[in-house]
Amino acid sequence: MIFSTKVFIEMLCECEAILTDGTFKTRPIMFAQVYVIMGKYLGEVIPFVWCLTPKKTQP
Repeated sequence: MIFSTKVFIEMLCECEAILTDGTFKTRPIMFAQVYVIMGKYLGEVIPFVWCLTPKKTQP
């Protein structure tokens, strides 16, 4: 399951750097991982996309 907005995706495309992070401890119980895609936008690191994955090995 992926959450974002059209505006966030457009802003992410303009970022000077893209970063990702996944966590296994803090997540809804029915998912294995929360994966976040962030970007460095105007000097700030902002989360733009949130992914809830059912497995830790999701492609």
